[in-house]
Amino acid sequence: PARRAGCGETASVADPTQNWIRDEDITPIQGLLVAFRPDQLPDRVTRAMWHHEFAHQAFYVDVRWPVMTMGLESLVHTDRARSTAQFVDRLLGVQATMEVDLAGEEELREMYDRRSQLAHGRGLGAYDDETRALYISLENLLRSILVRAITDANFAARFQSVEEVKVSWPLS
Repeated sequence: PARRAGCGETASVADPTQNWIRDEDITPIQGLLVAFRPDQLPDRVTRAMWHHEFAHQAFYVDVRWPVMTMGLESLVHTDRARSTAQFVDRLLGVQATMEVDLAGEEELREMYDRRSQLAHGRGLGAYDDETRALYISLENLLRSILVRAITDANFAARFQSVEEVKVSWPLS
């Protein structure tokens, strides 16, 4: 149930033409709700879910971008060194495991660079069509991984521990 007051009162979307549930969305949502067992998901996945949901409570993309990126990082980041490589290499690996291509190497680098700009006090820059498309790819990537983790226990298990993440998606 949605709260009617407080920090969860509103939700924002990157593409205002996609701010509704369509008839064809109902069956996949039902399947997701049936499969949803948060107590059986790895902590990394539930943290990523929290970041995904929290980000949508912010209107401004320059606030949402780092939070969405943190959601992805919570899934694949294992060590202090080589943060960009962990983000890029492992998310390419995750996509290969899922057999999807939602963001290529250059897009992932740009997503992480934009996150770093924002996290370190610089602005996002122009929110033009190219930047909006990149942000939407960021959201879609996190959302797709979360849906797969909720509906596929074997996939979710790859996020169970630092060691499992490292074995599943080693750095190049």
